[in-house]
Amino acid sequence: MKVELDGYETAYSEWLEVPPPQTNVNIKMNRKEKPVVDSFEAYETFAVLTFSQYMSPETVKNVQLQDADGNEFKYSLSYPGDETDADGNVYARRYILRYENMAEKSKMMHLMIGDGVKSSSGISLDQEKRTASTVPDLGIIGDDYVKIAIGDTFDYEFQLKGYTDEKITIQIDNPSIVECIQSDEVSTDGKGKILLKPLAYGSAAITISVEGKAITKKIDVSVCDETVSGKRESSEINLPSSTDQPSPAPEPPASTQTPVTDQKSDSPKDTQNKVQGLISVQGTENKKTGKPAKVSSLKLKAKKKCFTAKWKKVKGAKGYQIQYAVSKKKLSKGKRKNVKKASVTIKKLKKKKTYYVRVRAYRQSGKKKIYGRWSAVKKVKIRK
Repeated sequence: MKVELDGYETAYSEWLEVPPPQTNVNIKMNRKEKPVVDSFEAYETFAVLTFSQYMSPETVKNVQLQDADGNEFKYSLSYPGDETDADGNVYARRYILRYENMAEKSKMMHLMIGDGVKSSSGISLDQEKRTASTVPDLGIIGDDYVKIAIGDTFDYEFQLKGYTDEKITIQIDNPSIVECIQSDEVSTDGKGKILLKPLAYGSAAITISVEGKAITKKIDVSVCDETVSGKRESSEINLPSSTDQPSPAPEPPASTQTPVTDQKSDSPKDTQNKVQGLISVQGTENKKTGKPAKVSSLKLKAKKKCFTAKWKKVKGAKGYQIQYAVSKKKLSKGKRKNVKKASVTIKKLKKKKTYYVRVRAYRQSGKKKIYGRWSAVKKVKIRK
């Protein structure tokens, strides 16, 4: 079998006996271009080195670390997210270099790469020197507060700055207000996601913690009549203090409107029935919140493994969010896509499947997106 791919050398398999049809045929393909260093980050107790291609760990061990005065730093090497080829050889793109001696911390770190560092294709890097300023080890980056409308869901995304392979825990102080589900494991580059499902009007606090370290982040969640998230003006990454205790989380921002609820009721339906109006904390009426109007005239057209969606433009909208799923009951957990225009084509769909679709408009307020109400749900069946 002959295999050709742009950017790779032509590869050939061994002779294959057919019939029967052969599956799971592994053919190693070698890239033509030289690998390069994508990024080099220096932290207090370790450094992170990322390449453009998968590299051989045995050759990456040849890189040198030096402080600002040119003194060599000894380190141990690890590579989370590694891959193994058909011959059992291990390769990785991202490497963690943990310093063995930190008696004297350096404000600057130099990376020295010789020509012996090789990719999985056996191609050597050019000799190179990189320099990075040393920053604190680990922090949790993400929005400080989230507001979620009843009937909606929210994917809270966060980033572990300086992440290597730490474990995290997620706690919520009021599970009767919002359900908190970790959607995925933290990726090798430190990105994580939490699915939030509102259950009743009210407030709750979610705390993300790094196991074994005094590093936490508190997210204030309120269930109300709009879905929006953002950062406070004085927001900072939560890092361990000099006493190795978590930094206290700042107070939640004042809400524009606070729903009047019966505290004895935990049911979303009961709570909603008891809401007779809104108390305006800052004197702003509900009709002046500035939320975009509800999207109308949503039209869907099926094509081969895709569909097009068009709707009427909403005055003052900065963009739109479309959501789709193969189940109407699970639409709130469906895929989402933000677009600027009042039309979009959704591709790579499953043939003969029926998709349920809805759209809402949003406007921009600084870095925040303020969403309007969802359109009526429409369905479309994908062609063969």
